[in-house]
Amino acid sequence: MNLTNITDQFSSIRSTSDISISPIGARANSFEDETVSSTRLYRLFPVFGIPYLDARSETAKKLHSYIMETLKFKEHLNLYTVKMIISDNPNSLLELSINRCSHLQDIIHIGSKFKLDSDLIRENVRCLFQEIRHCFPEKIGEVLLNQSKDGFTLLQEAVKNGKETIISMVMSWYQDAGLLKSPEFKKTILLNRTEAGFTLLQHAVANGKETIISMVMSWYQDAGLLESPEFKE
Repeated sequence: MNLTNITDQFSSIRSTSDISISPIGARANSFEDETVSSTRLYRLFPVFGIPYLDARSETAKKLHSYIMETLKFKEHLNLYTVKMIISDNPNSLLELSINRCSHLQDIIHIGSKFKLDSDLIRENVRCLFQEIRHCFPEKIGEVLLNQSKDGFTLLQEAVKNGKETIISMVMSWYQDAGLLKSPEFKKTILLNRTEAGFTLLQHAVANGKETIISMVMSWYQDAGLLESPEFKE
């Protein structure tokens, strides 16, 4: 796929306000972002207390630009580069965009938008997640339960992507974090509807893959939701 004009196509992507893509051949200064106002208003995401910015901090914008560069050039994230970028502000790993998308969500959403190889998407999101878990093990639950402004969680991004390897990997993180039996998982993940009205199961059905539908159905069954009034709604 031709990604030369990728910047022009980003208007329909939720994290548009944070994106800075340099033209091919001009990668050395790719971390400058002229699309974001220098005025940054710090607020708190009201549900879980994850800080998000009307415009991400300079460090978070550099990280976002690097992530976009790897997707544009179909490259894997380099963990050493990530560590160098965030060295002066590790909290940038947790910052959300103006649309409350995490960096992890950006990778899956934008990678899916441009139909990039699922192995590349999986490895890049895995690399960044491991660094987040290393730096902020106490924040993993909050990261996984975060909802974007239009109602997407990381798991819903994975299900919408429609690749079993990505879905299984992301779901394993919820399991490792001990969230599967929590009320928050039921409410924020399984019973959640996006702004467009889609649940996890509806996105699975929309993908049309029986294996994914069965996988997602098993989550509802394990949570005892299949016969619940909330599920039937």
